[in-house]
Amino acid sequence: VTINRFYQPSVHDHEYYQRTQCCLTDIKHPLSDVCQRANASISCYNQHYGHLQAKAREFVPFTELQHEQILQECIDLLQIPPSILAGYVKHGIANYPEAQCLLRCFMLREGLYTDAGGPDLHRMSVQCEGNYSEGQIREKASRCIGDLQGQCLDKCELAYRIAEECVNG
Repeated sequence: VTINRFYQPSVHDHEYYQRTQCCLTDIKHPLSDVCQRANASISCYNQHYGHLQAKAREFVPFTELQHEQILQECIDLLQIPPSILAGYVKHGIANYPEAQCLLRCFMLREGLYTDAGGPDLHRMSVQCEGNYSEGQIREKASRCIGDLQGQCLDKCELAYRIAEECVNG
């Protein structure tokens, strides 16, 4: 995930992106000092991309370790034995209601989904480095979510189908 979400470009500046990319491309040294290269990258954004929104609260994506911890918490909470988990991995979760509950638990704990509000498309975009919150995608997902919510599905199946059909589909 890039740092551009912390900056607000001027509406009148149509070349901020190209200038920033050129600046980033010019950063070649020191190859071995990651901290200095990161500092140079931030300087490119400060100089060319736009106004830094220092006070803006932004969702910070979870790390792989955090994903694993949250998944394990859900496995423990739902008391899913390893033999059943192996079936999920081998055959997928579409035919396993318990696995759909595991996905729901995972999305709830990561703040990517609520039963009342459905998926948080902005957070999903940040976490998955996608573009789920863009206009057309958001509209399509909203229609799909509305259709599924009208089907009186249980909470686990609804969460699974929203993720599978409305967000990934």
